Amino acid sequence: LDPYTPAHAALPTTDTPTVVIRSTYLPIRPKWLASPSNERRDIVLSQRCQDALHVILEDLFGHEDFREGQLGAILRALAGKETAVMLPTGTGKSLIFQMAGLLRPGLTVAVDPLVSLIDDQTRGLRNQGVHRVAKLHSASLDEELLASVGRGDALFVFLTPERLQTRKFRKQLETAAKNILVNLAIVDESHCVSEWGHDFRPAYLNVGRNLRKRCRDDNGASPPLLALTATASPNVRREMFRELGLNASDPEALQTPSSQDRPNLHLSIHPGEPRGRRERLTNILFNLVPEQMGEEPQEVFSSRGSRTSSMILFVPHRG
Repeated sequence: LDPYTPAHAALPTTDTPTVVIRSTYLPIRPKWLASPSNERRDIVLSQRCQDALHVILEDLFGHEDFREGQLGAILRALAGKETAVMLPTGTGKSLIFQMAGLLRPGLTVAVDPLVSLIDDQTRGLRNQGVHRVAKLHSASLDEELLASVGRGDALFVFLTPERLQTRKFRKQLETAAKNILVNLAIVDESHCVSEWGHDFRPAYLNVGRNLRKRCRDDNGASPPLLALTATASPNVRREMFRELGLNASDPEALQTPSSQDRPNLHLSIHPGEPRGRRERLTNILFNLVPEQMGEEPQEVFSSRGSRTSSMILFVPHRG
């Protein structure tokens, strides 16, 4: 019996035939279960709560400890407090809403700007053994899927901001929210709300209002909102708080690490005249880059399977 190990974890190595029994999430909500609670519950924070979160982190997600910025954001979400989270790419923003969504009763509704991100988030949850996930974008949306969400089969629903611009879908979401409690509203890549941001999306301007209005419970209460982004300048943060209706006077409403230093990133500037740019670019690609990588130029530009190097060049125009 192995009840505290994730179902997807590696099996033990044995010399004899062995049966391993583990608990796991079901892919749908069984009809024989009692109706899910429509009572919005916020957790009273305590040391016991934090200890329990560490156990869940290790047992379900396979991590020994939280990264800076994760635990505070999860605790605020569990307490029903709205929060903006600014963590560098690859430092676990997804884990924040995955854990908070699983621990709050009901359905988590998440808005992502790209279908590829939605597919990636869905794949990540399923890799953790959580299969009750619905993708509501044009390639997967149908009436049966929406009906399934309304029955409570899904624990997480992912959609694009443009989907909320459709009147029919807004009514469908409102109807589903009356049947199944929406426990948390997620706005991923929330810098897209700001016209100061590098990836402004007009549909994001209505996301906060739509989520609050369409995801209300029977008592008219909206779910707490959690905004996630990797980077945001002061202007972007101010606009993000305003457009999403977050409380800027709450000193803990923005959860971010104490330092934004990224030791794995390096920045250098090579000034020069336009007429010599081809020579400078050639020197950078074939001399400076290989030197910084500690490799010979012929190695950098050769095919080496999974160890093949790659680089991206950004140019001002197609010409």
